[in-house]
Amino acid sequence: MINKSDKKTLTKLLGTEYSAEVLEILNSNGTLNKQGKSHNEQYIRMVFCGFRANKDVELALWELAGKRKVEKEKLKTLKTKVTQTKKPTVGAVG
Repeated sequence: MINKSDKKTLTKLLGTEYSAEVLEILNSNGTLNKQGKSHNEQYIRMVFCGFRANKDVELALWELAGKRKVEKEKLKTLKTKVTQTKKPTVGAVG
């Protein structure tokens, strides 16, 4: 079950737009609910907030969080690379 600390970490990584992507992960893994149907976004949000416990949904949330973390790190690296300015050396042409 997701606790307050987990929720804070997930919120920082996922923001507020996550349930559709988590649903895609669950569907791609073939994960279904007890009735044999696809989970819905409301249930995913309930698990995220810690109102319900579901290991499959929690795994999908953490999987998405990992992907988002990698994306943020790549973006940060790219921003740093692009914004770094090289100082021209004395006597250099061009």
